Amino acid sequence: MRPIDADALIMEMDAGCVPIRDKGISGITGDESCIKDYIDKAPTIKAEPEESEPDMSRFADVTVALHFEVRNSKIWGGKGTVGYTRLVYDSCQEFDYRNINNIFIENQFNIVAHAANVDKSDIRLISKQEYDENTEDDEDD
Repeated sequence: MRPIDADALIMEMDAGCVPIRDKGISGITGDESCIKDYIDKAPTIKAEPEESEPDMSRFADVTVALHFEVRNSKIWGGKGTVGYTRLVYDSCQEFDYRNINNIFIENQFNIVAHAANVDKSDIRLISKQEYDENTEDDEDD
């Protein structure tokens, strides 16, 4: 059951210019009730908060890793060179996958571009597999 706030509903419908006070709107001959009358006459219930599942996030340990190919950085030898780096966020307790969005990715590009002192056009987001194939990193993933 989804309890509603009748007063808030009436205010919202009024604000939306819904004719909730027009009589005879039910279409039943002789019925002079309006929508507001039906809302006002609706049975009320005692709304109890639903029991939620226990918070298991304290047991989760999420790691978010992004891998990049970087061209033309002095870190890896300058113009014409290619290097590889990754940004890792360990132990993300409050992880929400919706936060890994275009804005987040754009910010990571900014971080890598600043650290490698290159333009963002010199950076490419790559898969972990491509990163592993091009590095000798013995990361524990």
